[in-house]
Amino acid sequence: MSVARRWFTGHEAWLVGAALGYLASSLAASVLFRFELATPSAVIAISVVVLALALRLTGVGRIEASELPWLAATWLVVMLIVVVPFSRIGASVADGVAYRAYFSADLMTHLSVVAELQKGSFPLQNPFYAGDGLGYYWLFFTLPAALGVWLGNQTALLATYFAGGLLFAGLLYAAARRFDLAPARAFLAASVMMGAVSYEGLLALLRSESWMNINVDAFSRWVLELISLDGLHRGLLYTPQHLFSYSLLVILILLVHNGEPRRVSAAAFCGVLLGGMAGTSIVTAMLAGPWLVLVLWRRRHEVPFLATASAATATSLAFLAWYVALGFFGDAGAALALRTPKLLELPSILLIDCGALCFLAWRHAKRETELVLLAALALVAVLFLDLRGYEGVWMAWRAGSVLLVALGLVAARALSGPLSLMHAIILAPALLTVSLDVYNAADVTNRNPSPGGFPWTTVVSRAEWEALDWIRRETPQGAVVQWDVRARELGEWALVPALGERRMAVGFPIFLLDLQKYRQRERRHARPIFNSGDAAEAHRKARELGIDYLVIGAAELRVRGERTRPLFEARDRFRTVFESDGVAVLAVLAP
Repeated sequence: MSVARRWFTGHEAWLVGAALGYLASSLAASVLFRFELATPSAVIAISVVVLALALRLTGVGRIEASELPWLAATWLVVMLIVVVPFSRIGASVADGVAYRAYFSADLMTHLSVVAELQKGSFPLQNPFYAGDGLGYYWLFFTLPAALGVWLGNQTALLATYFAGGLLFAGLLYAAARRFDLAPARAFLAASVMMGAVSYEGLLALLRSESWMNINVDAFSRWVLELISLDGLHRGLLYTPQHLFSYSLLVILILLVHNGEPRRVSAAAFCGVLLGGMAGTSIVTAMLAGPWLVLVLWRRRHEVPFLATASAATATSLAFLAWYVALGFFGDAGAALALRTPKLLELPSILLIDCGALCFLAWRHAKRETELVLLAALALVAVLFLDLRGYEGVWMAWRAGSVLLVALGLVAARALSGPLSLMHAIILAPALLTVSLDVYNAADVTNRNPSPGGFPWTTVVSRAEWEALDWIRRETPQGAVVQWDVRARELGEWALVPALGERRMAVGFPIFLLDLQKYRQRERRHARPIFNSGDAAEAHRKARELGIDYLVIGAAELRVRGERTRPLFEARDRFRTVFESDGVAVLAVLAP
């Protein structure tokens, strides 16, 4: 708040202060981790100290009463998007506990990181590759990790998801107000950016195949085989760390729209925002940094370019230096690569993935040239940059969201004047994408396999739930637990570290972008434990990998069959320590 109120007032100061406070608390927690002083109590305490100092320095700011009803209405849109899907996470069903994709991927990965943070060791260990450090990913999750000790990890994470969504929606509303929209129109603009962007839902309905069995928000990729963007509502549902970086981006846009940075202090603040983006979703910073420099160069006759650009750059580099000290970028991901876009990808992005925004924005582009510049940078990244191993997906998602934020704020201009039938024609079909996608996100009755190779709903059987709970309660925190990754469906890739809260010798995470070494360890070292049929060989491999416990469940028995029997019979090498309804946990004994 003390920093925010230097450039913002009223509801803007509260929203900016909340974003900066979360960033400050996360960075303070990272200091504790670096010096191995992190405990849940210490992380919470330092966050309270940050808040107390801010309030002591600035007092409690006032929010304009006229803004509250429309801010509340904007937050209601967030609730309409997330409440029903969140209420169905871990739903009790006849055959176990159900998790809808992509909660069985993103949420489970976040639970794994939170469980690792709660162990308090530095450098953090990779829960999917025992013995390796965990790099870029964890900064955003330090506070839910601390709160999870008292609230439960899933509750703490979903509360963070929800709070992050409210923050982002409020900042969109604040930005629209800065663009001279009345409160009701600012609410409409923020709602459009979150819920009426893409025409993919309309195309999905027009297909003969059931829309319940495709990824509606990725229609362009799944059906047309073109790259596609991830709607901002996906950030509300699944990826709060990326959504937080977009919140920082909106704050940067607010500053730039207000004529900043004019002085070195404001430029340094911009560097703080860029540094925060780099720690939570680095592509946002990769696009926002060059954009800010271009804006400063464009305004060089109004602001001292060299001084402001240097201050912003130096501050953001200081953040990067700290991230390097934390080991963020040691083994975090794959290399960027150039790609050649397909002929139809540009019209597909502009007319389908963000068609509603483009139709609204095109008449107002000349009034918002700096935002158009940001959108252009993001569009170039979507079309021409890729990440090896994740071609056509990861960069399109992350840079695509920056494109949606920039285009959405340009499109807000179109909602400032009289509304007409044309506005309804543009926006109404775009509501279908979010509506269908949210319905699917809550539908845990769909047990069909997806065209992407993963199940639409992952069900953890009662017996496996009990086994994972036993592992969490009865095994040492540093234990390594392994099941047969290849025998398991894709939705189960993170259940052991997420629900059992123990590391795996090898798993297949979704956030570590260079998976070659994971595949090699699984194929050469982990898989023979389950399929060799030789207890002595299995024991040797397990000891080499540092595995303390093996899980043998229905999947292993179905895929490996009789080859798992020697593990139960070699009592001098493996001992059954848990057994329930066809699921067993075997301790790997010392020789």
